[in-house]
Amino acid sequence: MGEATQSIRRDVASTALSIIESFALVDNDTAINDTGDGLPSNTESLALTRFIVQKVLVPVVVCLGVLGNVLNMVILTRRSMKSSTNCYLTALAAFDTLYLVFSLTLSFKHYSTFSRIPSYVYWYPYGRVFTDMSANVSVLLTVTFTVERYIGVCLPMKGRILCTVQRAKVIIAVVVAAAIMCTVPELFEMTVVEKTVDNVSFPVADYTEFSLSYGYKMGYYWFFVTVFTFIPLILLCVFNGILIQSVFNAVKIRRQMTLTSPSNNAHRSPRYAGEQQKITKMLITVVLVFLLCQIPGAVLLLYWSYVDLAAVKLPVKIKNDLKIAGNCTNLLVQINASINFILYSLISTKFRRVFCHVVCKTTKAKRVNGMSKNSEYTAVHTAGSVNMQSFKLHHLHYHCHNGV
Repeated sequence: MGEATQSIRRDVASTALSIIESFALVDNDTAINDTGDGLPSNTESLALTRFIVQKVLVPVVVCLGVLGNVLNMVILTRRSMKSSTNCYLTALAAFDTLYLVFSLTLSFKHYSTFSRIPSYVYWYPYGRVFTDMSANVSVLLTVTFTVERYIGVCLPMKGRILCTVQRAKVIIAVVVAAAIMCTVPELFEMTVVEKTVDNVSFPVADYTEFSLSYGYKMGYYWFFVTVFTFIPLILLCVFNGILIQSVFNAVKIRRQMTLTSPSNNAHRSPRYAGEQQKITKMLITVVLVFLLCQIPGAVLLLYWSYVDLAAVKLPVKIKNDLKIAGNCTNLLVQINASINFILYSLISTKFRRVFCHVVCKTTKAKRVNGMSKNSEYTAVHTAGSVNMQSFKLHHLHYHCHNGV
């Protein structure tokens, strides 16, 4: 009975491996079995993880994240929200959206239907590059607005000169161009070749000799890890620590000013300082969530880089464990790209008010348009209704701008 069971397992293993190897998208590690004794014990766990993460959670996170980021861009580009910080946050929302869309296309490789479509095979190498480009831009933008906030809080005199909207747009353009240029070499990492099995030819996305060369791995891999992992994490930890300390110090100073300066004029400065502290707290929260979601993936990337460069032979079971961890860390990065709308709404009072103003304006405008199409009677009396509606919207607009 035991020999029969083992025979069945070997047949299942060989069948599974042949299916994997026939996929049009190459997954080199998956098709390797060092022992030859069948699939390792955690193969089912890897398959279950991929199903839950790639086929269930990723589509949900991406859809909600794209919706949230679109709302971020709509709200942050309003005239009342115009500031250098919001320019960075708008750009961050745009590239987070691109990252989510491109990463969703990469998850299609886990569907056998997509993985065998020639057009998808040709798209896959470019999808990897565009996904990394978007992620790299988001990383550098997060570092940039953290440094910008540090200048505004800790060096306020210089901040008034340096932290302007026009300067922010120029810096965003430079950051985007730099991140794209640093990611361009990935275009040469994969190519599509024709593979023939049983007299049937189909395209396969495979790694190039250039990407597998020792010089490329040593040079570009460590450059990539340094520029988009080491340096950003160090800078974010340092400047975020300084900002957190400045927030605590500002709270103490604000309490002292409130107690010692009861006049109306003295209350304006603490109120303005309180608004600035809310912005700083919001950005600190964004950075902390970024660190929590990015650090696990960064650690895993460093370990994979070490294994690859040192040519360490890992058992298949350990490789599967690393792939399970990779699915989880990639999901964390996607959650990080999707959650900023919730953070802004929870922390920023002004963001909530402008969001409510936009929603109310859209809803009331639709209602007025709907009423105007109901009958001739409605059309005759629409002018007075619209005037009253405009007065109410203007009144609400005034409170949104002056009540923050």
